Amino acid sequence: MREWSLMLISEMKKSVLFIVVVVLCSCAISNAQTKTDIRTGFRLGAGADYVLPTGEFGNIFNHGYGASLQLQTPVRNNVNFTLSADYLEFKGNNAVFNQGIVTLVDDIGLVPLKAGVKYYPVDYFYLGGDLAVTLGVKNFNETTVFYVPNFGVEFPVSDKNSLDLNVRYERALSRRPFDGSGVAGFFTTPKFVGLRLGYNFGL
Repeated sequence: MREWSLMLISEMKKSVLFIVVVVLCSCAISNAQTKTDIRTGFRLGAGADYVLPTGEFGNIFNHGYGASLQLQTPVRNNVNFTLSADYLEFKGNNAVFNQGIVTLVDDIGLVPLKAGVKYYPVDYFYLGGDLAVTLGVKNFNETTVFYVPNFGVEFPVSDKNSLDLNVRYERALSRRPFDGSGVAGFFTTPKFVGLRLGYNFGL
């Protein structure tokens, strides 16, 4: 019964995230009236993040939230290089481990440091990819490498500034122990879906 409940909650979270993304993307594109070229020049962005753990990681942690900074600059037509720094906090879940014992998992904090690229095939829409070195800073003492495919819409709100809605998938390259988060002896691959709403300032 518990397994079915976890599966149902996971599917509901995915459905809600999908609906939010579709609605926000539709609003973003319909409101992109200014024809400023947002693919040129340095931009510094600040954003708010909401993340949903998936797989075994989603059985340990319920959801997460955080904030992020991103610097980007063009390197060729329609391609930007990006550097990012995030802080994400994941809320521990009640999970069943080791002979059916129910354990309350501690919250953990992660700091992903990323480098990547954005490619704009058309106005306002981009595809991206990042490689992240992620530091554990709260109840998790591991340093982990993640790969981060993503996509988003970025539309101008003034001559230099823009709003940025991004959806990403972050997955660690290896399984990690979670001894410091209240689940000693348990290994899993950290992975999650993230939604970011950011505001970019032209420099």
